[in-house]
Amino acid sequence: MPENFLSFKNVSYVLPNGETLFSNISFDLANGEKAALIGENGIGKTTLFLLAQNILSPSVGKIVCGRPPAFLAQKINRDQTVAEALGVSNILNAIKDVNAGKTDHALFDIIGNQWTIESDIRQALNTFRLDHVDLSASFSKLSGGEQEKLLLLSVFLSQSAILMFDEPTNNLDSSSRDVFYDYVQTTPKTVFIISHDRELLQRMSCIYELSAEGLKKYGGNYAFYLEAKKSEKEKLNAQKNISSKKQDV
Repeated sequence: MPENFLSFKNVSYVLPNGETLFSNISFDLANGEKAALIGENGIGKTTLFLLAQNILSPSVGKIVCGRPPAFLAQKINRDQTVAEALGVSNILNAIKDVNAGKTDHALFDIIGNQWTIESDIRQALNTFRLDHVDLSASFSKLSGGEQEKLLLLSVFLSQSAILMFDEPTNNLDSSSRDVFYDYVQTTPKTVFIISHDRELLQRMSCIYELSAEGLKKYGGNYAFYLEAKKSEKEKLNAQKNISSKKQDV
């Protein structure tokens, strides 16, 4: 199974009060797809994401994932270093130990092929205008905006093949949003996003709409989705007119 494979098979989720939030949801994500999940507030988008992240379990159905996806944790430890927040402290420490002469095989396993991780991080920080941030600095000492950017960056830097974001651009300034858009479009990884940001949705390769009728995939960006919805509405109105004329006869 590919690492970037995510599959829902006839998944349903029932709320604690017994209400069915959604049912018979089936879809597959793979091959570096850039997908967005849209729908009305309260329809179950975040719940669907929590199921994909194995934080919740489906009431019915099966979810298969090639490798656990990367996502922003609901609870963030503010009392950690920037390197720890980015999830790279163990790699940086292993490289430091090897450079100091240690030859433990476990260190090389931790590093893998990420020997340039520090320079890669520096470049990424510079792109997000965080070049002033030291990796050993306390995460809690950073501003809210700086923390937000670092947490988004931690997802991109992860070893996961599937990256998941829930309204990632809400608190970003214009330049940071542009950086985020570029990361999404250029990463070879699979990206799955909940968003109302139309500029971001316009850069997606497909749109999934969650509604009371279930989940439907539209194989293009947001403009494609709007055209498809317009066409669906026109066909529905045409069918209603035909039915109305038949009743009048």
